[in-house]
Amino acid sequence: MVAGEMVALRSWLLGVALLVLPSTVLAQPADVDQLADQLAHAKDFRVRTQAALALGASKSKRAVDPLCGGLRDENATVRTAAAAGLGKLRKGGVACLKKQLAVEAKVSVKSVIERSISRIEAEVAPRITDQTKYYVALEAIDDSGRGGDAVARLFHDAAKATASALPEFAVAPREQSIESAAQLLKSHPSVKGFLLSSKVKVSYAGATLTVKIDTAIFTYPDRNLLGTFSKTLSMQGVSGPSLAAEDQLIQAGATRSIETFGPMAPKLR
Repeated sequence: MVAGEMVALRSWLLGVALLVLPSTVLAQPADVDQLADQLAHAKDFRVRTQAALALGASKSKRAVDPLCGGLRDENATVRTAAAAGLGKLRKGGVACLKKQLAVEAKVSVKSVIERSISRIEAEVAPRITDQTKYYVALEAIDDSGRGGDAVARLFHDAAKATASALPEFAVAPREQSIESAAQLLKSHPSVKGFLLSSKVKVSYAGATLTVKIDTAIFTYPDRNLLGTFSKTLSMQGVSGPSLAAEDQLIQAGATRSIETFGPMAPKLR
């Protein structure tokens, strides 16, 4: 989508948002049903867009399924509104957002989907138990040249899955505010907070793909540097750019980074 089209889309969504009546914003159950029906069946894409925005403002968990359906609308404006609606609602829908993200062709829609996923995930409180000793925030910096949020999200998700499987670790929601983290850790004084900031670099030489991950360890949330470590992974027989091969090594590198940090954690501070 060119810049002019993006400006027009933003203006259209803003205009539609301003048209949503207070009675629709404070939707009651019957209103949610009506809006869901409009989103699914209205012939005019403008009506479907308005319905998606209103569902996002409804504060009702019952709006999640209709909005997930709206992500598959043939009109990009409606898909954008549905994704934005889920992000505003923040009552679920991560799975359907990620599913649509994998097949979405429009860059502008993908950007809204990514932001909504981050907003929803930031609302999910980490589970801290009596076994939890370490609270870990994960930050991935894309130095691969690919651009966008794909590398950072891929690394984060793989690292989170590995860390979450360890009973002594709790993982901070992506894009959690410093204030929220500080308040949480204050209520759990025995839990140590760490930030792992990892820079992901991808390079090709001959028929070899190499992914290097440089990780800095900070205290969290105050971000005092404690140390660094690096992981380098290679794959033979990759003669040219291959996103699939890169993704495989990035995920493996994220897993190994957590496996490296695990034994280090008790010795830090």
